[in-house]
Amino acid sequence: MAKKNPEAEKSPESKLALLGSCALSALLLALFLWLQATHSRVMELKAQWLWIAVLPIVIGLVIGKYIWRLKVGPGGFLYESPEMRQLPIVPGQKPPESEESSAKRETSPALSPPPWTDARESEHNRTRRLFLVHVYEPSTTAGQKYDINIFLVRNTGFPNQRDGFSEVKSLELYFGFTWNNAIFSAVNNGGPIGIRTSAWAPFLATGRVTFNNDWPPIILHRYIDFEMAQHKT
Repeated sequence: MAKKNPEAEKSPESKLALLGSCALSALLLALFLWLQATHSRVMELKAQWLWIAVLPIVIGLVIGKYIWRLKVGPGGFLYESPEMRQLPIVPGQKPPESEESSAKRETSPALSPPPWTDARESEHNRTRRLFLVHVYEPSTTAGQKYDINIFLVRNTGFPNQRDGFSEVKSLELYFGFTWNNAIFSAVNNGGPIGIRTSAWAPFLATGRVTFNNDWPPIILHRYIDFEMAQHKT
């Protein structure tokens, strides 16, 4: 089934608010340029005040519901789109248990675990609690969008284990045909095990972990998405 274009669902009022705010910003910018050309004393103010010209656009985006929530911080403008507000909300993660309550839970009579618990624990056992993760930042390579670090962690709580995997021999990674079907190897030297690459679009990373002992290799998958960057400008 075809997915509706969110832009097509914007009301005429939303589009009018955005157009009006853009026009007001253009007028403010023109006014500031004229004041600068005439050497007005107003322009002796700090250059940061020119950002006032952008405020109507931001207000128009909020009024028009093109963005829902806006935060200004050291890293720039962080916003949440209305589409993300439509996602179901579930309760947050429980706080860490005290040693007493954790021990009590572990010694309590075992109940029949639901299928979800079985499947989750089965995956933990299959991967020996090893997982592929990734972080990324704007790329410094021409033609690429992001520079990405892809590496192993072990789920040990917080923080997770990121190095010192004495039982791991190496990690091999495969990214598909856009990397010429090449296989990239990362040998365990005691530090983080992974690679750094660049990409212009999201992709699926498939990894194979081999061990120093008689454990069989395991296959891990990680979708290398850029979703966090979609909500930061």
